[in-house]
Amino acid sequence: MASGNGKILHLAGIRGFAIILVLLFHLNPAVAPQGYYGVDMFFVLSGYFLIGRQLQDGSTFSLSQFVSKRFCRLVPPLIATVLTITLLCTLILPAQEACAAAMTGRSALLSWLNVYLADATSSYFAENTRTMPLMHLWYMSVLLQCYAFYAVLFFLWEKLKCGKGVKMACLGVVAFLSLCIQFRWCVAVLGGDSSYASSTYFWSSTRLYEFALGGFAYLVPVGAAKGRFAPWLASVALLILTAACFVPIPGGERWTPAAVLLTLCIVVCGKNGFAGGVLGNKIVLYIGAISFSLYLVHWPVICFAEYMFNTTVSGMDVLYVLILVFLLSLGLYYAVEKRQWRVPATLAAWLAVVAFCSIVPRFYKDLQNLHPLPNRSAESHGGTSVLADVNQGLLGGTETFEVNTWGKKRTCQQPILIPLGKVDEQASFVLLGDSHAARFSEGFSFVGEKEGWSGVYLNSYFHPFWNSVYRSSAAPNHNSSEAKAQAFLHWLAIHPEIKVVFIAQWWQRHMVRHDQWDGNVVAEADALDARIQEMRAMCQKIRAVGKQPVIIADTPTIQCKNPQRVYERLLMYGDFLCRGKQNMEASYDSFMRETAQAQAMFKALEDDGTCVVLHVENGLFHDGMFRAVTNGKLLMSDDNHLSPEGSVEAVGSVSEEISRLLHQKE
Repeated sequence: MASGNGKILHLAGIRGFAIILVLLFHLNPAVAPQGYYGVDMFFVLSGYFLIGRQLQDGSTFSLSQFVSKRFCRLVPPLIATVLTITLLCTLILPAQEACAAAMTGRSALLSWLNVYLADATSSYFAENTRTMPLMHLWYMSVLLQCYAFYAVLFFLWEKLKCGKGVKMACLGVVAFLSLCIQFRWCVAVLGGDSSYASSTYFWSSTRLYEFALGGFAYLVPVGAAKGRFAPWLASVALLILTAACFVPIPGGERWTPAAVLLTLCIVVCGKNGFAGGVLGNKIVLYIGAISFSLYLVHWPVICFAEYMFNTTVSGMDVLYVLILVFLLSLGLYYAVEKRQWRVPATLAAWLAVVAFCSIVPRFYKDLQNLHPLPNRSAESHGGTSVLADVNQGLLGGTETFEVNTWGKKRTCQQPILIPLGKVDEQASFVLLGDSHAARFSEGFSFVGEKEGWSGVYLNSYFHPFWNSVYRSSAAPNHNSSEAKAQAFLHWLAIHPEIKVVFIAQWWQRHMVRHDQWDGNVVAEADALDARIQEMRAMCQKIRAVGKQPVIIADTPTIQCKNPQRVYERLLMYGDFLCRGKQNMEASYDSFMRETAQAQAMFKALEDDGTCVVLHVENGLFHDGMFRAVTNGKLLMSDDNHLSPEGSVEAVGSVSEEISRLLHQKE
């Protein structure tokens, strides 16, 4: 390949090298921890071709040709990928995930997916992204947004008849501002500002400088590129970049500018020498030629493979997945990417698939019927709380919260106190805690109705530690405020009919360190003793108002990241392809080791009579093993929360102890 300034380019090989890095990173991040640098290499190459020619003297620009050429080259393969994956998700995945995939696909077609993901996901590197088969298309959104930005810039250059000097000055300003944003992001990664760092990764503003530097690289004189030390420089740059991708680097994201500079060295000087030999290899060149199709295909295949196998792709599965990725990429390349598409046909297909992706979520209930959810053993119960006077003060009314569904935020409300069990009888207990208590409420309600229990669940929970808390607000009505805790104690004191306070939460999360009310941090070595003292103080305050504090011991944490997906697959295929079923199990010994500190706290409080501890986990382990799918029921809704069925199983295993506690003071 030759460029307008006479350079012989080897960029197809760089494309091949970049897509190999990205593919290895997505297959297994542990193999190529910084393989995502390949994405930055693609952006540099895009800037080289996009901007370089526009910096030449006498260059011209046609906006219509620019748009039609790139629209008809990039969009048809994107349309084919989104349509195919959305259809597969609709046929295979649970309704919620199918609708999410459709909305993700629509955002990709509208070149808005990077913005959508910055709002809807925690991070590009988060584990939950492996359940999003179209997540990788954020790259296309950034690419097209940068194309649009530079198209406007080129149009202005053309209209104002700007010379080379003005063009380079404008490009320098763009690169400088983009680098400032990138530097702010790097500082955020280094300084631990995770919310800013995770969202900024998806911004196109942090990529503009990569395009700009690629354009500047086009202007490097041919003599400099063919200099005596050029092959050595390119070879060293290639070796350093390769090592940087495969050797774990703490906070590797913040070294992206260095990866960009190494890429520039390879682009400019990499024709000859060791680098030229590696990048000029026929296999690498061919992979580079189909790199766009490879990028579009590889991530969905990996996601579907992990869904089917219920585990990460490893062993011989890697070979099978790679073969499938390669074959599908060839199909996309020759059937779609290489064809000459006209603007009307491309536009019509684009509009049709955007409409299809918009319609899919409207059939959510029909998709649920196609893939029915597991039967719920514990249904929510209606009724009115017999404790009418709770609707006052800090414990009253409803709780307002925001939910994010497919990138759209909406406000919801739900009652603060929810009746459990025999809702038409006098309540004798209250259940409180974090999200674990919310899951246990379903078991208390279902089992309680059969056993004759009556109680309430405090939905707007406060943290059950009086002197320390993980909190996002110091407001008096915040769930974790001291004022809320005191209000709860007062409410208990004026209700003699309440006999027992059940406390459930994810105990392991809070056993390492914590922040006290005065802002001091307790060291990890002292955290266990501090927790025991605070729990003892809390239980004593509950006992002081005449109530029995009862701690619900922890529930199993299993390895499976999404049991609901696995259960849906089991409904459809039985045990077929369920080779990762062992990932849905946890041994009692390993569970006890992981929760040793929490168990030590429970024993200390039990031994001195401070509270009663209900070891519900014992009812979930059979023959020393906990299995997420037991007797056709899914016992976990994720890797550490019980499902309604699991809640019923856990509460039912200690129902005699609960009945004894509720009736011992009558």
